[in-house]
Amino acid sequence: MLRAECYKQRMEKGLSFLEFNYMIMQSYDFYALYQKYGCNMQFGGDDQWSNMLGGTELIRRKLGKNAYAMTINLLLNSEGKKMGKTQSGAVWLSAEKTSPYDFYQYWRNVDDGDVIKCLKMLTFLSLEELMSLQSLRAVKSTKQKKFLLMSLQSLFTAKRRLTRLR
Repeated sequence: MLRAECYKQRMEKGLSFLEFNYMIMQSYDFYALYQKYGCNMQFGGDDQWSNMLGGTELIRRKLGKNAYAMTINLLLNSEGKKMGKTQSGAVWLSAEKTSPYDFYQYWRNVDDGDVIKCLKMLTFLSLEELMSLQSLRAVKSTKQKKFLLMSLQSLFTAKRRLTRLR
């Protein structure tokens, strides 16, 4: 843990007890999942890389087995801040956590500078469609947001319908 650059930098400024133990707890969690369920792959945001490697290392040392970690790019807004559950304004696919109205409003009001990035990361539009949307000049953000809203709203309602069917 102390070799991880992110912790070296934080040690100079000071870490809370919770921050210091977070990597240990996440590592042990991965180890426990491996032991109980045979889970050998952990996925997480790229800000969790060091924590996930801690888990793979714990499994290797305690059990002599290989485990793997894969990171996914974080979705950052135009200000470089994470868009996610730890930031205010998190958006969920679950109607219990985010109403359809709030879901729609969130994406309708996303900053114009974030729309193309969201289209690239959160939709199944082809490269050609993305390039076409990106090249629009007149009323560009309105049309881009409309595509983003339509794509995400269909995912949102599909998830809700699947939940109802179960």
